[in-house]
Amino acid sequence: MVEPLRYATPQQAEEMARMAEQMRTTLSRLAGSEVGYDATALQLLDEWIERAVQRTPAPSYRSRLTWASFLGEVLRRQYNGRWCIAALEGHGDTPALSCPTAEGALVTIDIMGEVERRLAAGIASPLALRAIALRIELQSGGHQDW
Repeated sequence: MVEPLRYATPQQAEEMARMAEQMRTTLSRLAGSEVGYDATALQLLDEWIERAVQRTPAPSYRSRLTWASFLGEVLRRQYNGRWCIAALEGHGDTPALSCPTAEGALVTIDIMGEVERRLAAGIASPLALRAIALRIELQSGGHQDW
């Protein structure tokens, strides 16, 4: 559950964007061509995560944070979101995103939680599919708990 939320400082947002760019560069190498911040890139991220988990079933926090940064940056750019820091029960501060719905409400997305769910469920819970669900939620007014 997402608890008290504060907007990320400019330095925190810049760090998330920097890590996202590192992941984008890595995914571009994987694809053999430039990758953007879009749905195709999220499919590549799912593939990258699947390969990484096959090598190391328990990826490092830094790896998970880099993946979350890329996911968050894709969503932030697509949905006019804003980087936040959420305090999660039992987990401390974690990256989150605040995105406006079509009706003007704000939806908070636990970005790290999305990556953790992806790791727990495997390829059966791809991030690319979760991003589609978010688009539907934002267009319909946003009532789902991310």
